[in-house]
Amino acid sequence: KGYYRVKPISGTDISEGYAVKSKFYDRQAHGVPYRDIVAYILLYFTEHGRDRLTDLLIQLWEASFNCVGRHKQVFEHFVLTHRAARHPVPAPPAYTFERWLEAFKLHALNAAIIHPMMFVFRNRYEVYENLEAHGGSFWGSVIKDTLGMELPLEDVRDLDSGWSWAAQNITDAEVIECCMKAVGRPFRDIPFGARKPPLYPPSAYMDVRSTHRTLRSLLHSLQTNSLSASCLVEFTRPLSRFASLFSPEVMCRSFADYLLSTEPDPPRDLVTLDPENPCEVRYNYKEIERLLLQTYKVDLRKTVVLQPFEAKEKSFCWPFFR
Repeated sequence: KGYYRVKPISGTDISEGYAVKSKFYDRQAHGVPYRDIVAYILLYFTEHGRDRLTDLLIQLWEASFNCVGRHKQVFEHFVLTHRAARHPVPAPPAYTFERWLEAFKLHALNAAIIHPMMFVFRNRYEVYENLEAHGGSFWGSVIKDTLGMELPLEDVRDLDSGWSWAAQNITDAEVIECCMKAVGRPFRDIPFGARKPPLYPPSAYMDVRSTHRTLRSLLHSLQTNSLSASCLVEFTRPLSRFASLFSPEVMCRSFADYLLSTEPDPPRDLVTLDPENPCEVRYNYKEIERLLLQTYKVDLRKTVVLQPFEAKEKSFCWPFFR
């Protein structure tokens, strides 16, 4: 039948022992199938950066023996890598701000939700390896349907059968605090100090795993407010942490760090060295907000509307991010 026999692995596209065509790449963007987009990007890097081509091919091959969550993750990596190559810095102000904002949304998702889960389950590989791939699809869909915020992630609610791996409710306050303070850092660079992940982490799965077989049915229950009060509370904590990172102060710090690390000639007065601790910097919030207003035409304090998330009572309003 044209299929390649492989070692069957449960929970993946090859669970039946065959390497089969993934339905993920049947999707289309502006009438173009995703598999054609992937082929175009690979051809682009044969002429404009063969050093990146090897990385892309390896990730695509690895995803072929995994699940739709991994396909989604690799496809997003393809698109972002291609866009970065096509639009190198310095870029027009509007594009620079858009690129930072998309990155910040993902940093906030990781710091508030994904990284705490990764720490707690670092010693349980079967859970740990699924958190990044399925965490983005699960929590990205939840954030989109409850808070109205679009994240730069593929919506695979109809295809992702492994979403429940990320339906975790982490309550370790110290771990959460470490991750929240390190927003924007890769997981490996978060300073957890002397804390070690538990060898046998306690069960943190949400109740929704047993009552909803598909991600779409869960999201429908969230939208129609038909979940139980206890289930809603489980969503309240991580969503509130996520929202708290969209304060003007946190966003100003992130934007300043982004400019200093990507722009060839960034403004010099955004940060100053801390005289009491030369290894630390102080952020000039007034100067950062002035730069955002004058150069990028963005007033964070007036444009972003934040409200505390409370189950069955209030919702978020994100007019700027939609």
